[in-house]
Amino acid sequence: MDTTSGLCPPAPENLDVTTVTAGNGADDMVRIELQRLGAGSAPGPTAPDLLDLSRPTQGFVKLAEDIGVAPRRVHTADELALARRGTLIEPGPAPH
Repeated sequence: MDTTSGLCPPAPENLDVTTVTAGNGADDMVRIELQRLGAGSAPGPTAPDLLDLSRPTQGFVKLAEDIGVAPRRVHTADELALARRGTLIEPGPAPH
C-alpha cells in the first residue's frame, strides 16, 4: 500500500465502498522501476532490503480498525469470495 489515504475517506464520509488490501510483503512498484532503470539485474547489496516490506509486519487489520471500519482477514480465495459476498449484503464501511 502506498498510502493510507485510500482507506481513510470511507469511514467518516460513511461511503458504501469496499476496499481490498493485499499484503504481499514487497514493494513491487519500486522493483519494477529499478528494472526499468537497468538496476534490477544487479542491485546494490542493500537494495533488496529496501524492497522488503515484511519487517515490521504490516497491520492492515489494525489500521482498518483504527480508521473506523470493520476489517476481515482472509487467507484463501474461498475466504475472499465469502467476505466479498458479505460486503454486498452489508452497506459499508461497517463500523466496528
